[in-house]
Amino acid sequence: MEQLACDLGTSGGLWVYPPQAWGRLRWFLPHTVRTAKLLKDLYLAGARAVEYYMGPTFNPGVEMNIAFGGRFLTDASRESDEVLGEVIQMLYRPKNTRAAAQLADLFRRAESAYFDHWSVKRSFPFGKPGELHLKPLFEPGGPASCLSDDFQSRDVIMDAVGRARYRGQLQGLLKDVEGLEEQFDDGGRAGRIAACIKHVITDIDVFAK
Repeated sequence: MEQLACDLGTSGGLWVYPPQAWGRLRWFLPHTVRTAKLLKDLYLAGARAVEYYMGPTFNPGVEMNIAFGGRFLTDASRESDEVLGEVIQMLYRPKNTRAAAQLADLFRRAESAYFDHWSVKRSFPFGKPGELHLKPLFEPGGPASCLSDDFQSRDVIMDAVGRARYRGQLQGLLKDVEGLEEQFDDGGRAGRIAACIKHVITDIDVFAK
């Protein structure tokens, strides 16, 4: 790397593709921990430019991913928890430090709840490193592919056991965020998180029918 005569850059890590026909509150996939690790590793490898992907910011997970990544890119030496706390202050305007800490923990738990239950048989994900298609862009009907154990005959993404465990953790997250809604001056953002989680649980339940 040090012998290159120019700066180098690459993609900014994981990016989530929703199909155009989906409602903007149908998924909730924050991934700040993974974003911070990848950007820090890229910086230490010599990268000084990143193509960072956008998305519909009405979705609170997407909004967090974009705001977090943009802030982290200003100083890749910082710790992810510090940057996450700053973004929560900026977007959610918590009324006390306890609420801020609880919301930060909720974002981290939501990330783990999904990614910890991917099947060990998976390929990452769906062909191209970094891309996570919630559903094929032009095939919005049917079950959510990001929860499926059969995505176009490729490896298992999330099997029935993983979905059941993910659902249980989502129910805990839903209870926690509903208990926090009055603790922020956030323009309805915490309520949108709750709506997202309810929709994901509905999508999981489709596989049990």
